[in-house]
Amino acid sequence: MTNPANGLGNAADYLSKIKVVSEQLERMYCLLQLQGCYDSNEFSRELIGVMQRIRDLSAGEIPNVFNESMLAIIKEKKGVESLETIWNYVYFKNAGLETLNKPFIRYALARVEGFVSTGANVTIRHPIKDLAVGKWSKVFHVEHILAHNDENRAKFESDEMFEQQRNRLGGLLLLKGPDNQSSGKEPYREKLRTYASSLLWNETLIGATYQSNLDLRNWIAANGFDMRSMSEFGKEEIESRHKLLFAMFAKIWNV
Repeated sequence: MTNPANGLGNAADYLSKIKVVSEQLERMYCLLQLQGCYDSNEFSRELIGVMQRIRDLSAGEIPNVFNESMLAIIKEKKGVESLETIWNYVYFKNAGLETLNKPFIRYALARVEGFVSTGANVTIRHPIKDLAVGKWSKVFHVEHILAHNDENRAKFESDEMFEQQRNRLGGLLLLKGPDNQSSGKEPYREKLRTYASSLLWNETLIGATYQSNLDLRNWIAANGFDMRSMSEFGKEEIESRHKLLFAMFAKIWNV
């Protein structure tokens, strides 16, 4: 990319390219993480080639280079010869505590909180940075919607399936530490009382959230999201929430 300080190129174009590159870096990092295709060393090496390829491109051309790079990485990581898209549910299906570290999960769920808050036309209750990496990261914990208790275990064929399912992103939330500790091993129905005064993404499990926010309902309809309250929570509900996250991440990162 040209440097306006050297009298080359247009300053506005230069700043536009910086913005696009920063957005694409975050997008690439997150989409690879969520699909189990991220390796820090390989990511760094790949970026060297990407930066060389985008040097003389316009801002509008840059995303295509990142897409091509992501597609190549995913194909190599998953051992497939043909792949049409950089965002695939089959690779996202098991994303959660078994495939991702907690700091990244906090960031991903913080992005969802920001996305839903914007859609509902309300101010996010805590900035994304604070939820993910700031002082609040020590206060907000990754919360299992399904606690360890006999009622929840009975919804699954085996303890192994129970653990695997409850650890998926569709079964996780962000919750303040004291609230997380106080909810303990409560049944799902009792946990809803705690979620009612937490983050908006958590509150989308509760029917009253939709009754009081017309903007949220309109936004859901406009995007075709399967976002709804859930009076019970088990395997089918986890799958539904996981698919909803897949659809929202696609919007967040323009897939």
